[in-house]
Amino acid sequence: MKKGNLKKDQRKLYKIGHLTRLLGITSRTIRYYDQFGLLPHVKRSEGNVRLFNDEDLEVIKKIRYMQKEEFLPLDIIKERLFGEHQSEEKLESIVVTDSNAVITGDIQNLPIRIVPMRVKFGPEEIQLVDTLRPEVYAEKAKIYHVKPTFILPSPEEIEAVYRSLYEAGYRRIYAVHVSSQFSSIYEYAYQASLRVSDQIDVIPVDSRSTGPGLGMFVRNIAQAIRRGDTPEKLDLFIAKELPMIYSLFSVNHLHHLVQADTIDKSNQFQLSFVENFRDFKAIIGLHHAEGNLDVLKCCKTNNEMIEEMVVEIEREVESRGGYMSSMVVLYHYLYAEALDLTNRLKSLFPNTDIQLVEDRGFLSVHLSPESIGVALI
Repeated sequence: MKKGNLKKDQRKLYKIGHLTRLLGITSRTIRYYDQFGLLPHVKRSEGNVRLFNDEDLEVIKKIRYMQKEEFLPLDIIKERLFGEHQSEEKLESIVVTDSNAVITGDIQNLPIRIVPMRVKFGPEEIQLVDTLRPEVYAEKAKIYHVKPTFILPSPEEIEAVYRSLYEAGYRRIYAVHVSSQFSSIYEYAYQASLRVSDQIDVIPVDSRSTGPGLGMFVRNIAQAIRRGDTPEKLDLFIAKELPMIYSLFSVNHLHHLVQADTIDKSNQFQLSFVENFRDFKAIIGLHHAEGNLDVLKCCKTNNEMIEEMVVEIEREVESRGGYMSSMVVLYHYLYAEALDLTNRLKSLFPNTDIQLVEDRGFLSVHLSPESIGVALI
């Protein structure tokens, strides 16, 4: 499988009526395909309305071709498209990700392996980013007065992880990593995949995301593996799920992102201007087509910041036809603001699982020690 061939930029979702017009078939036929298991992972809106994307459209075209041109029954078509169901007793596929993934809940029974990153705080290295709790961050910041950074695992270290998984019986690895725009770890995973290609089928996936969005994506793939989805179904699932990751972040001030080191300290006007600017609360969106971060708005107060985040999330959910399977609100220090945001979102989307989670280092390393992140998929 070629590097990056699972990337999809299309996020448009269609209602069943739109598909009937595009394909010239009845809605009853599409529903029957769905009930027969020929349209796996069909999405539904908050109101339980079926929503389809371009991947579903292509699957239906293949079904119609095999019915009309090859005269195949649906059970044979299903086997051709998706293969045999995999046994849950002996899993041969696993997801490998990195410490940028914020995965909520217990993952002990899921096929997930995290390649840990180290965090460099001044001259000190912390082995696991999960140990960078707010109190630890505050302590280190007082000592070193610098922003922490990730130390990436090398391609050789990632290769060693792949080979250990092969020894444990895994033959197919989904290497799902933080956006390649943020980090080189996706490229390192691709290099490591080439070194083990004679034994292991490694599929590098650039999530074009990070943090809780990456974490939800990884968990969903692992759950599909645990359900026994075949490689064909898994590839389809990834192609459909990847464009639906949405992430939004806010920081309580820009001090960590806007440095004043080059400002002439004797120039009071410049110094005052930069300090006032750095006190803005920024709302930052992740542009998923490219995997880049964009500053969407700067706010003066925390209340305004929360209001604008709610507006952005409502706009996103509306743009995808009301579809949303789950949401995570991540916070570092800003518990009261994050709780307010979570309660507002729960009132707007009562049928969605929304979790409020304390950050263990992701936000503080990448953005600021006073941050909120929201991800939905």
